[in-house]
Amino acid sequence: MTRWFRLLLCIALLLPLIGCDDDDDESPASGALVSVEYVGEVSPQMIPGFLAFAGVELDLQLDYAVGVYRIIYTTRDVDGDTVEVSGAVFVPIGAPAAPFACAQHGTQTLRNNVASTTPLVYGADALMMAAEGYVACSPDYIGYGSSTDPHPYLHATTSAGTVLDAIRAGRRFCEQRSIELDGRLFLVGYSQGGYVTLAAQRAIENGASVGLSLAAVASLSGAYDLIGIVDNMLANPNDDDVVLAGLFVSSYNRIYGWGRLSEIFRSPYDSLVTGLFDGSRSFSEIRSVLAPTVSGLLDSGFVGRYLRGEEPEVRGAIAENTLLDWTPRAPLRLFHGSADTTVPYINAVTALNTFTQRGARDVELITLNGRGHEDGIEAAIEPALAWFRLIK
Repeated sequence: MTRWFRLLLCIALLLPLIGCDDDDDESPASGALVSVEYVGEVSPQMIPGFLAFAGVELDLQLDYAVGVYRIIYTTRDVDGDTVEVSGAVFVPIGAPAAPFACAQHGTQTLRNNVASTTPLVYGADALMMAAEGYVACSPDYIGYGSSTDPHPYLHATTSAGTVLDAIRAGRRFCEQRSIELDGRLFLVGYSQGGYVTLAAQRAIENGASVGLSLAAVASLSGAYDLIGIVDNMLANPNDDDVVLAGLFVSSYNRIYGWGRLSEIFRSPYDSLVTGLFDGSRSFSEIRSVLAPTVSGLLDSGFVGRYLRGEEPEVRGAIAENTLLDWTPRAPLRLFHGSADTTVPYINAVTALNTFTQRGARDVELITLNGRGHEDGIEAAIEPALAWFRLIK
């Protein structure tokens, strides 16, 4: 049993639903706070014990008990329509004016593996930040938690919007409860959450208003150079990230209206893949019915055409969602494992070099030597929070 699995197992049953506090907001605008449910309170003394049981050693400054809430708020889907989504808010009890933090989770295939459903498991990063004195939010994204709409995987505009609207709803939550914020915003995310985090930073720095000043951003093992990642995956016949490939292609096929699953996937996966990502199946369940490698999953003719530059529509959609076309202004730290093959380390190097060449003044890559994708989060949490603490 892994350390993190033991941690999740022991805290999953900690908080029962002990109260409900509904707040109606009739505004149809995105970022409207629709409802709030109070979940419970966690003392700062509980958290180190759970971490120790899991064998995880982190240098944290847990000064506050945390009130945990589930929220429903509005955002925009890929068509620009208003939809309701869920998330969790973590409040440091008795803290002075607090900075606001938004923490983005990694790729999930089960709808309930999110912070609104199991806040102390899938919102653990936000929980720790709240115990250090942040008001922290963990959005579920479209397609997870209360949302049954298809998830727009690695779609930059929608991903950013879900985070920006979570921040706006979180501010409304604080205003309604007279929780004082100090005006600063911190963003952090892991894996897909790293991608979503940078998409949100780009949107804010391109003019989207959330009513807070962006203080610092930390991205852990995130995907930024989607073109490079896809090129690498398709050029490697033994790449086994078939669940991610299936989710990515089926999501873009739907978003961009390609209608080409039978051309892109081998049979029988072309008729199976869409139904696999309905939020009811785990990674392992999906993997068990897919080919063992990406080359066995995708049609060889399509792969050849793509690598020869003969699929401009597909490549154009991927380029549209690559996050290298801007110059970060807020302090940004990219944490990435040197042994990461799921989101290759070179992707982070490319992002650093591109941002630096574009004139970014405060971007650094922190290399997690010998770490892969799964164990990179444990190695990155402590230095990321320590860096935030210096700014905070």
